[in-house]
Amino acid sequence: MSEHWQNGPPSRPPGPPYGPPYGPPYGYEGSAGGYTVPGGHGTGGYGAPAWRGGPPPVPAPYPAYPHSTPPPSRTSAVVALVVSIILAVACLNPFAIGGLAFAAVSLDETRDHDRAARHARYAWYTTGAGSVLMVLFLVLLVAWLIGLS
Repeated sequence: MSEHWQNGPPSRPPGPPYGPPYGPPYGYEGSAGGYTVPGGHGTGGYGAPAWRGGPPPVPAPYPAYPHSTPPPSRTSAVVALVVSIILAVACLNPFAIGGLAFAAVSLDETRDHDRAARHARYAWYTTGAGSVLMVLFLVLLVAWLIGLS
């Protein structure tokens, strides 16, 4: 039987209990897992960065592209839509339906601003033409009614 019961457990050698505190210096001091890194290729040979003189250079900024024109106001299309609805409902003007359709298409156009502006113009043209036709129809109706009496 051992004499541990009288003297206590045997003394341990000085140092960490599980070997050296750190493993072998892989990737540092010029070696990477048995392969020697050539100097000047990323590590500078001794773990130091290759640039050594401060932070890495700042990359060039993106090239400046001209900004697109801001989208045009949709006020004209909205007003044309409201006027067309009023003329179609309150005045029973069937010719205002064309202006209503063009105004709706103009408001639906989100990518092609020129096309949206063109449709808003067409909405005004058809609403105006419908109004003129309605007035002309009313004048002819009144003249016909006067001629009957």
